[in-house]
Amino acid sequence: MNDAKYIGMDVHQATICAAVRDSSGNLVMEATLETKAETILEFVHGLRGSLRVSFEEGTCAAWLHDLLKPHVSEVLVCDSRKNALLALRQEARRELLAEARKHPALRLLRQIPAIGPIRAALLIVLMQTPHRFRTKRQLWAYCGLALRTYDSGEYRFVGGQLKRSKKG
Repeated sequence: MNDAKYIGMDVHQATICAAVRDSSGNLVMEATLETKAETILEFVHGLRGSLRVSFEEGTCAAWLHDLLKPHVSEVLVCDSRKNALLALRQEARRELLAEARKHPALRLLRQIPAIGPIRAALLIVLMQTPHRFRTKRQLWAYCGLALRTYDSGEYRFVGGQLKRSKKG
């Protein structure tokens, strides 16, 4: 009988969500733990068998690795930028850029400072056709490119009284 347990942890600043599976892949338990050494070790010591822990690289990863290493069989810290879903993400990015190259608007959008190839492709997808907007200002606002001004000084004190400022 294989007594291996696989623990997956989603590590946050204040809490850790943990899921434990047996060697058959069946969910044994789920828990939300406080991100404190004492609580984590109490959780791990409550489990029997050969324990293997996995969690993503993050700000607490080195600390958690060093904490767990003496108490479990294996600690695996994953680099989420290199996991299997990244291949799918890169493929979607390539297809998005290939489709965007078919539109003449891409070259025009790329001339705007700080608009790279991905942002330009997303703008093409978002606006679909610029002809559906009555004015260029509506188009800019819809795409998030419009100039916005905020004024928190709508009111002022005059002679100890609160008065509305004139628009100017």
